[in-house]
Amino acid sequence: MGVRRQGAVVAVEWDRVGQPGFDRIVEALVHRMYDASARVEVVNGRGGDKGIDIKVTHGTRVRIFQLKYYMDGFPTTAHKGRRKSIKQSFTRAMQHQPWEWILVVPCTLSTAEREFVTSLASGQAVRVEVWDRAKLDGLLAAHADLEASFTRDQLYEAAKVYGQERALLKDGVRDVTARVTALGHQADGLDDHWTVDFARQGKTVVHTLRAKHPRAHEVSPIKITLAGSGPLAPDLAQAVRRSLGFGLPEEVVLPREAVESLTVSGPAWLSGVHGASKCGGSRLRQPHWPRWRWRSSSSTASTSPPATRARRRMWGAAVSAGRSRWTWPAAACS
Repeated sequence: MGVRRQGAVVAVEWDRVGQPGFDRIVEALVHRMYDASARVEVVNGRGGDKGIDIKVTHGTRVRIFQLKYYMDGFPTTAHKGRRKSIKQSFTRAMQHQPWEWILVVPCTLSTAEREFVTSLASGQAVRVEVWDRAKLDGLLAAHADLEASFTRDQLYEAAKVYGQERALLKDGVRDVTARVTALGHQADGLDDHWTVDFARQGKTVVHTLRAKHPRAHEVSPIKITLAGSGPLAPDLAQAVRRSLGFGLPEEVVLPREAVESLTVSGPAWLSGVHGASKCGGSRLRQPHWPRWRWRSSSSTASTSPPATRARRRMWGAAVSAGRSRWTWPAAACS
């Protein structure tokens, strides 16, 4: 992913990201801007997109986004087919009677090019807007963590933060706060739908998964699967049923010998198998196994719709592995 630095600011080099990268960034931006109040649908263009690349529905109002990766615009002196393509996309989109139609391009439009786009609305009951390079740069600047999740050139900043961890905390608690905050900003750049909150409890670091927007569990679902190694003791089995079956606010701790593995499926940076794993066809010895735990987490279930909360019994999960412990909100679990 191409980036350029403007002082302390990182900006996307749109001419280097290519069509797929451009589409992914715009799609993520639209999700971030509208997910909280509308339904966002990204249309797969295979077989024809019917004039819709992204559709945002808010009640009776429909916004249609048309993405065109035209780095050098669509002047009349060159690339003559581009204006025809834009007009055809607009005409197809009008069949869906949108309230607003937005053309998204990674370049800076000339006055003539902008006038051509706005003229498409003549005789149509629709608003026409343009998201060009300046607009996209501004939106990404307002959502710096989203930009970081694509550019990853933030590694430079991450390295600076890591180096500071070894410095003396001469300003005491204020230095601790500043550095933890900086690490939090880096964690926010891991993903455009989820972030990780963290806290230190003695020698254990607790990681808590947190959604960045209300539909994170739908756009980027996370699934956790527990594999057991045998029947639980009666009292422990009852505690599991209370916690998972009825969402009671109690913590359930499973001994190492009761769990074979816990598998997390979701974003690449989070997915994996935790616990008793296999290496070279043989299991790791039991002393290497972590301790697993889950707990009721109804307070975090507000990010799921009511029907989803009921189906999932409003439970979350926490898992301890070595010196790290993860907690999963109910909305993340499926």
